[in-house]
Amino acid sequence: MLLLRMQCGLGNQMFQYAAARCQAERLGCGLAYAPPHVSLRWTTRLRLALTEPQRHLLVPPFAVERWFSLGGDSRAANQLRVLEFRCRHGLRPRSYREPHAPSPGDILELTRFDPDFFQVRSGTEVSGFFQSERYFADRRDRVRSWFEPRPGLVERAREIAERTGVGPERRCCIHVRRGDYLAMRNGGAPEGWALPPAYYERALEQVPPGMRCIVVTDDPAWVREQLGRLDPLICSAADAPVVDMLLLGQCRFNIIANSSFSWWGAYLNRQPDRQVFFPRYFLGWAFGTELPAGMAVPEWTAVEAGA
Repeated sequence: MLLLRMQCGLGNQMFQYAAARCQAERLGCGLAYAPPHVSLRWTTRLRLALTEPQRHLLVPPFAVERWFSLGGDSRAANQLRVLEFRCRHGLRPRSYREPHAPSPGDILELTRFDPDFFQVRSGTEVSGFFQSERYFADRRDRVRSWFEPRPGLVERAREIAERTGVGPERRCCIHVRRGDYLAMRNGGAPEGWALPPAYYERALEQVPPGMRCIVVTDDPAWVREQLGRLDPLICSAADAPVVDMLLLGQCRFNIIANSSFSWWGAYLNRQPDRQVFFPRYFLGWAFGTELPAGMAVPEWTAVEAGA
């Protein structure tokens, strides 16, 4: 069995779960997942357990199990697997940590695709971001089946998309992420990791005319200012975040941000003849270096984000 130390938000968790479960299947063993190690004094742990019991069970809830079927997996079954792993392999099992990629300038250090991950054996605790399709490209259909949305979510996304008044073949979903990205270090880029308007303009030039645009964003004001000429439908975080992700699957054309969130929305898109435009180099667009290394999908179209 493998034990995955899951971390961060929904898109990141999806990469981690997909990579670890695929490796477990290759080994013919099970997968358990748990939160990352947190160094807390025993008195702090006791206080948290007493004051917030629902948040400090054996394994806290994760976004992936809340929104996706995971092929019939359940939180209760996972808790039993965590116990089984600890009983078999103890508190200090063999471990694997995805290596970091050297980053130019002062950009935040990120992990990179590591082919040695395929040598990980059962009984190992693994951690990393695993942000590359290469970890699970041989099981693409299996991964998509695990990330089948729970009942009602696709219907909610479809209802929003139908407000455009056109069918999926005439829709383009655009993801604009700013928020926390504005505070990220990215060399001389004035707005950190946030993509500049030029990226969206270049991508839109490759979309056929007459498309109705749906914009998923955490900054509607910026979108109205920069992309207002499109008369887009603004879909912010007012609904469940996963519904915004699923909106990309309701549109033939996707213009995604340098975000694992919209990466998965495009990856799970099953529209016929879908076309996905993504920022070349992702987070490293200001340096001309792909970060994280391995985010590009061969059939997608790269669009320059820098000057």
